[in-house]
Amino acid sequence: MSKYTDDLRAALDIHNVIEIARKYDCPVIKFHTAARHAIGHWDYRAEVNVWRDGEWKRKTLRANPMGDNKESRDANRDLAQRWCADHLGITGEWAPTGLPNSWMPKEAKERMTAELEAWRKAQRQAAKEAL
Repeated sequence: MSKYTDDLRAALDIHNVIEIARKYDCPVIKFHTAARHAIGHWDYRAEVNVWRDGEWKRKTLRANPMGDNKESRDANRDLAQRWCADHLGITGEWAPTGLPNSWMPKEAKERMTAELEAWRKAQRQAAKEAL
């Protein structure tokens, strides 16, 4: 993985979008290309993952644009963001989570980034003190 995802695991105990949704109490959009139960088949879709009332909930949405993977990803992400605005009242900007093909509300991303930076700062300080 990347240093960012390794740091997410070490600092915040975050391994996937469900844990982000639970920890920051926000919806997280994840784009998928592979069919869930049919290996070798494609199923372009966006999933909105939400942690509500002590359980994980997922809403699957499909936009079917003609075009390449990027166009499909963008269309599905936009559809999921509109669904979040209409059904969850989440408006405003979205930001990448740092995990592949996933997005979260920008204000939640800023909280996550601040926590990660505080952890990194503490790690640097501890390394200096160890010398």
